[in-house]
Amino acid sequence: MYCSKFQDLEFNLSVKERVVESTIIQQIDGNIAILKLNRPKVNAINEQMVDDLLLNLSELKKNNNINGIILTGNNGFFSAGLDVLELFPQSKTDLIQFWSKFNKLLLELFSFPKLIFSAITGHSPAGGTVLSIMTDYRVMAEGNYKMGLNEVAVGLILPGAIGGVYQYILGTRNAEIFGLTGKLATPNEALKVGLIDEIQPLENVLEVTKFKLQEWLKLPSYQQGLTKLKLRENLIQKITENQENYTNEIVDIWFSEPGQHILGGLVNRLKK
Repeated sequence: MYCSKFQDLEFNLSVKERVVESTIIQQIDGNIAILKLNRPKVNAINEQMVDDLLLNLSELKKNNNINGIILTGNNGFFSAGLDVLELFPQSKTDLIQFWSKFNKLLLELFSFPKLIFSAITGHSPAGGTVLSIMTDYRVMAEGNYKMGLNEVAVGLILPGAIGGVYQYILGTRNAEIFGLTGKLATPNEALKVGLIDEIQPLENVLEVTKFKLQEWLKLPSYQQGLTKLKLRENLIQKITENQENYTNEIVDIWFSEPGQHILGGLVNRLKK
C-alpha cells in the first residue's frame, strides 16, 4: 500500500504559490486553482488532510475568479490511501469523527459546482482512488503505477457512497469484479474500464491536465456545473441522505473481529 521514494513535482515559477496548511499546497494559475497533496512520503490521508481539503474547497467555491480546480500529488505518488498507521489505534469515537469528515469531503468533491480534475502523478490505491473518482476528469502518469479500490483485501468494505460512485464510473459489472477482488489496475487497465480518462508521461501530467481543463472551461461554466449536478442528482441525493449510515457501516467493519485482525496485520507489515 505504501512505497518509499518520490520526487516533488516542479511547478512553473510564474505560478503564485502559498502553503495554506502543511498537507496542502494551493497554487493559483489564472482561473485555475491547483491543490497539491503534500504529506510526505506518500500523501497518506489523515484527518488533517481531510480538514485542509475541505477548507480549500470552501474557499475556492466562493472565489469568483476561480473556475476550475486540479487535485494532484507528488512524483511517484498521488496518494497511497488512508494513513492506517495513524488511524488504526484510534478509538471508535475518533474513527466516527474521521469517517464523517471523509464522507463529507467525498460528497463535496462529487457535488462541487465547479470543475475538478485529477492529475494522478503516480500510485493511487484505495483512498487515493477514492479522491480521484469524485472528480470530473482523471489524467494518470504512464508507468508501473497502480490504482483501484483494494478495501476488501485489507479487511474493509466499499461504503455506499464510494461503491456507488465506483459503479457510476465503471459500470455495474466492472465495479463488481474490481471491488470484490480488490484489484489494483495499471494505467492501461484503468483506462480500458474508464477509471481514468487519459494517460500521459509523468512530466506532462499536470500540464496536460491544465490544458484539458482550460478546454472545458471555454464552455459556459454555470451551465456546465448545473449539467454535472443534474446528471449526478440521484446519486448525490442518495449519498446525502445516507451519510450517517455510510459512516457507521465502515466503522462497524473496521472494529469487527475480522477487520481488526486484517488491519492489524497490515499495520505490523507497514511498521517493518
